[in-house]
Amino acid sequence: MILKILQEAESEGSELAKVIQVLYYEETKDTTMYHQCLVRIAEKHPFSYLIIARMYEDKYYNEKDFSYIQKAMEYYYKADAHGMLTRMHAYRLLDIYEFFSQEGLVEYNETEVERLNKIIEFEYGKKNQ
Repeated sequence: MILKILQEAESEGSELAKVIQVLYYEETKDTTMYHQCLVRIAEKHPFSYLIIARMYEDKYYNEKDFSYIQKAMEYYYKADAHGMLTRMHAYRLLDIYEFFSQEGLVEYNETEVERLNKIIEFEYGKKNQ
């Protein structure tokens, strides 16, 4: 009953209803609905793509299914497209990129590695000014 009310509130534009649903699905371990709610939030608040990317990273390390790394990279790049890729997240993406390119699962792209390193260096430089 409460979920129906939250879904109606969300459809009427309530951001709080989305957040409450995310918390509910996280607590109940319903990863499918948790993911769907995060994606809906990310459409308006792209920083949420970083949360989704991290979720897929964690899934990979638990289940060793490479498709989760592909999804993590996809969501890191969605965050990047919206200017949300912080130093920490660029570093995580760079680690994924370098490790899986060594494994032959991702094509190594020197330009992309250089770009990610620039993001890391730029953010690091801003902190030390």
